[in-house]
Formats: sequence, structure tokens, C-alpha cells
Amino acid sequence: MSQCLANLNGVEWSFLGLYFVIVLAIGLYFVRRSSKNTDSYFLAGRSLPWWLAGTSMVATMFAADTPLFHSGNVRRFGIDAGWLFFAPGFGIILASVLFARLWRRARVMTEIELFELRYTGKAATIFRCFNAVYGGIFIAALTMGWVTMGMTVIVESLLGIDKVFGTCILLGIVVIYSVSSGIWGVVATDFLQYIVATFGTIYLAIAAIIKCGGLQAMSQKLASLSEWSGHTLNIWPDPSGWNPNYSWWVVVGYAVVYSIQVAVAGTFLGQKVYASKDEHNASHSVLWFGFCIYVLNGWPWIITGLASVIILGSTNEAAGMKDWQETYPAMILKLMPVGMRGVMAACLIAAFMSTIATLINWGSSYMVNDFYQRFLVKNRSSTHYVWVSRAFSLGLAAFGGWFAFQFENITEMLLKVPLYMIGGVLVWIFRWIWSRTNIWSEISAMLGSILVALFVDVVLVRYFGIWDSPDNWQYFGQKILTILAGTTLIWLVVTLLTRPVDDETLKRFYRRVIIPGPGWSRIRNLCGNDCLKADSMWRIVFTWLTGVLGLYGFLFAVGYIVVWRWPIALILLVVSAASTVSYFKLFYSLTHYEDQQLGELTEK
Repeated sequence: MSQCLANLNGVEWSFLGLYFVIVLAIGLYFVRRSSKNTDSYFLAGRSLPWWLAGTSMVATMFAADTPLFHSGNVRRFGIDAGWLFFAPGFGIILASVLFARLWRRARVMTEIELFELRYTGKAATIFRCFNAVYGGIFIAALTMGWVTMGMTVIVESLLGIDKVFGTCILLGIVVIYSVSSGIWGVVATDFLQYIVATFGTIYLAIAAIIKCGGLQAMSQKLASLSEWSGHTLNIWPDPSGWNPNYSWWVVVGYAVVYSIQVAVAGTFLGQKVYASKDEHNASHSVLWFGFCIYVLNGWPWIITGLASVIILGSTNEAAGMKDWQETYPAMILKLMPVGMRGVMAACLIAAFMSTIATLINWGSSYMVNDFYQRFLVKNRSSTHYVWVSRAFSLGLAAFGGWFAFQFENITEMLLKVPLYMIGGVLVWIFRWIWSRTNIWSEISAMLGSILVALFVDVVLVRYFGIWDSPDNWQYFGQKILTILAGTTLIWLVVTLLTRPVDDETLKRFYRRVIIPGPGWSRIRNLCGNDCLKADSMWRIVFTWLTGVLGLYGFLFAVGYIVVWRWPIALILLVVSAASTVSYFKLFYSLTHYEDQQLGELTEK
């Protein structure tokens, strides 16, 4: 890709400069509002409406690496490879129906604050302290690292400037408003940045369709490219079509683990749930997030990736690209007229900035709420903790920026790192639905995930040659499901061999959260009339299933429209509409509790 193409003209640079000024002005406007206390700085006083919280979630997940990875993945394999992106939708609906509501009832500031509410003893306290440092520094910096790494590709290929210098400038702008104004500045700028990013995303997809002669012409041209692996235009995933050595293990492994991870509505997405006005807004924020990320953004990314095969050529050599991850910036340079390239640059920069701002705020919330204020310096003024929050945010931004240049490519990070980190995801669900889960379940799940991953990676792969392949995708599903199964076995055994949480702690936690399901029936009986009535788990499951059918019916329908198969698309649209109506009717029949009611029961 030639350097002259990468440079923007003076008008486009002026547009970018104006955009940066507006973002800074919006962020800094909220400095006073976020300076009251840490609740305002990290959770906006728990006052966010669903549309603002959900938009901030999707702006965070948009990132700079996401369109690069998924548009490039579709270009590489075919339209059905997009289901690696859509797979966690099962978890999004489950989070909306159940777990977002439970988190909001728990009234925590961070996910790990739950440890000392749900469990007791020194082990729970120590584990909270460890996770504050581990999550607030390492996990936040690691996530910032791969997001920033995706931005370096854009800075170099689209803006035509040195990737280190350009990325540092962008990080500096984010730091100014996110450190100063906390979560208020983050969500306010997220809203603007998401509008800009989504406009650019949809504009590029439409331009790509027009360049191909329309959807029907695009599908016909793609089908005629027999040398391209995705020429069959499968809508249902066919991993063997991507690569003869691939299997359904890839899709199943990805879907299971990442659906569970999304379902529990934790980490930096959970922060927006905790900041919502109430559980009703918390639930709808997750649902809005799912609609935006999949429909408004996901399909345009996929369409752009498909069109690139026709517009740029079916090989990277023909397109003048070093790697398939350059697909998205290459399409911007190819299709955008003078002036619009500046808008598209702002689109991708907006996605990057919103993600980094959230990660900085989320990571520092761990360090301040769960480490500094909990263990080091207690009973100081609200102003003191807000300034400490800003200091931690600044340090995290610097560390995360450095971390970005420690990996070679996005795929390496997305596929390698999770093998060691998320084998214990099932315990995140069972902490809610099974009262027998204790702090040793959590500890053994974290350690077990690392140990089982080491066994798979070192013993099975390197020593015995099982699942050994230079292609990270080939055995990804087998590896991650093995790690999930092995880790789950470890923490279940540990749970049954260790002492359960005492009944008083469980009763206090149950009164606070009102958990449905048979896993808490004994505690529910012990509480008697002192507890609010929990929902039927069967009703929750049925609500979830109708939501899943509504979401995936619509996503598949759009897929069949893209490949111009209207009869199937229309049937799926009818199924999706009926399921969606059923979902909302069932959802509104579920119980929603006010904070005041839960607070009174918690005090008892």
C-alpha cells in the first residue's frame, strides 16, 4: 500500500483536529460532575439510562481491532466466518434476562467486590486484593494492548504516520478527558464516538455494495470466484470450507466459552450495568448493546470484508496488502472520496478512544475501590480518592500503551492468551445459581485454568504433538473446550471437598440479590417470609430461548438477504419478529425490584 495513498489531505486533517477538540470539550465538561466521589467517578452515581449505558458498552466493544479482525476474517474464509463474531449472542440474551439484573441488585462498584459479599473469611479478602491488582493492572493493560495494537495498523496504513508516535498522540488525548472526568466523560464521549463510528461503518458498507453493483451482483460475483475459499456463500458455518483441516470444534469452542463470558456481564461491560439507574435499565442496556454491535456494526463489517474480495482482489498480493488484517483500512482508501477518508479515520479513532477510555476507568476502579481504599488508605475524603483514581488511571494508560508492542499480531493475542485465562468461566455462573459455591471454587478455577492450559500447551501440544499446528485456529476449539472441562472438574471437586459458606452470609446475600432457581432453594426456605419472591427459573429459561430465537432469526435473515436468498430470509424475519414480541411479553412478566426494597431486606 503506497505511502502517498495513506496520507490524508489538509481538509481531512482539519476535520480530525476539530473532532479531537470536540471530544476533549465534551469530556472535560463533566469534570465537576465526576469529582464528587468515587461513585460518581466510576459509576456516574448509578444514574445511567439504558440507551446511554448500552451505547457506551458497544462503543467499548467496537474498538479499533474489531472491524480489522472480523472484516479480514470474512475476506479470508467467507461469510460464514462471521459467526465467530455472532456466536456469543446466546450469552448476551442470558445477561439481559438474568445476570445483568442480579448484578444491579448486588449494588457493587466492581465485579470483585462481590467476593466479600458472597463469601466470608480471609481467603475471600485476600482473593479480592489479588484480583484488584491482577485485573486492574494486568488484564486491563493486556486488553488495552491488543486494542492499541489494532490501532497501530490503522495509524500506519491509513494516516501514513509512524505507528508509535501516532498511537501515543491518540492515547494522550484519551488520557486527558478520561482521567479528568471519569465515567461521565467516558460515556458522554462514547455516545458521540459511537455515532461517528457507526456512520462511517454503514457508509463504507453501502459504498462497497454500490461499487460491486448491488447485493445481488456482489453475491453472484463472489460465487463465481472458485479460487476463493468462501465462494459457496454458506450462511451456516462450515469450518472445513475455510480450511480442510478445520472442524466444528472451532465454532463450538468459540461459541460456548465466549457466550459464557458475555453472559455473566462482568468486567468493563459490567461497569455500565452497575452504573445503570435500576435493573430494568441494566437489562435493556445489554439488549441494546447486542442489537447495535451485531446488526448496526457487525453486518456492515462483514459486508465490507466480502466486497473487498471483489474490489481489492481475492489475494493479499493482488490487494497490495501485507496481511488480511489490513482489509478495512485498504477499503477505506479505495472507496472513500476526498474528505470522507477523514470521517472514516475519525470513525476508527473514535472506536479506539472509547475502548481505551473505558479500560482506563475500569482498571483504576479495581485499584482504588478494591485495593487502595479497601486495604491501604481508609477513611479519607472523597476528593482524596478521586485524585488517587486519576493517578491510577494515568499509570494504567502508560502501562497499557507499552504493552501494545509486546505481541506480533492481533490473532496471536485473541487466540493464545484466552487459553490461559478463561477455563474457569463456568464458576462465574455458578457463583450466582448454586449456593454451595465457595471462595475456594473461585480460587481453584483461576489456578486450574492456568494449570490445565499449561498441560494442554506444553504436554499435549509440544511434547506429544497432539493438536500441534502452525495455524492457531485449527485446534482452537479442542484446546479451549478441554481446558474448560478440565478446569470445571477441578473446581467442582475442590468445592465439594471444602467447607460451604455459612448460612448467615448466604441469607444476607440472597436477600440482597433475590436469586431464582433450585440452587438456592434451601437458603430461600431459611429466609422464609423475610425474602422477596424470586422468579421462576423455567420462565427465565423460556424468556432466554425466545430472545435467542429472535436475535439469531434476524441475524440469519440478514445473512440470506446479503447473498440474495429472499424466500428463506422472509421466513426467518417472521420467526424473528414473533419471537421478539414473545420475548418482551415474557420479560415484562419477570419481577423487577427497586433499590429501596432490596436495601430494606439487606438491612434485616
